[in-house]
Amino acid sequence: MAIDVEGLDRLQSQFNKFNFMGSNVKYRFLEMVGVESLELLKMNTPLDTGALREGWILQQSTNEVTIMNDQQDLLEFIALGT
Repeated sequence: MAIDVEGLDRLQSQFNKFNFMGSNVKYRFLEMVGVESLELLKMNTPLDTGALREGWILQQSTNEVTIMNDQQDLLEFIALGT
């Protein structure tokens, strides 16, 4: 079964355009990965009421990007079907 992930072409384009030279490379790279990942999640989250899609939260620190969702009950229902 094929899975269609909306927005992958945009992500590839952002990776290709990223400037690995210059200052703050790690921060800028993490920021780009975080923002693009958040957009992919939002584009591919099922939409009923919009609560799950709008529940995604991006947090970035010096060394990592974390994306979580504050709608755990909805997320479990979508992921596990229960």
